[in-house]
Amino acid sequence: MKLIKLTKDYYKEFIEMAAEYAESGDDRYSEYSTTETFKLYLDKLAKFENEETTPEDLVPSISYWLIGENNKLIGSIRLRTRLNKNLLIEGGNIGYDIRPSKRNNGYATLMFELLLKKRQKT
Repeated sequence: MKLIKLTKDYYKEFIEMAAEYAESGDDRYSEYSTTETFKLYLDKLAKFENEETTPEDLVPSISYWLIGENNKLIGSIRLRTRLNKNLLIEGGNIGYDIRPSKRNNGYATLMFELLLKKRQKT
């Protein structure tokens, strides 16, 4: 397993994961179901990595995705490079989500460990 940056090459896997979320009643990725909207989502993730291109009311963040067997997307983890008032109270520097079928298997902990290793190298 490894952390990757999401690219257009993972569109099929992303759609599969988004469908699983939707089936569980969570529509967090539903708006990115076409190739066009998925590209917009990738652009959005890239913009959030830079202070100058992050929307003023939000904070910059770097997103990574956990890939398992057969390139299956298991979840994502976001490192917020700074906090605002709201995030100081609730949210913090790390945000993550795990696809419903993979929850309670230690993947969030694994993503955190891989993120720490990745950031130590930079």
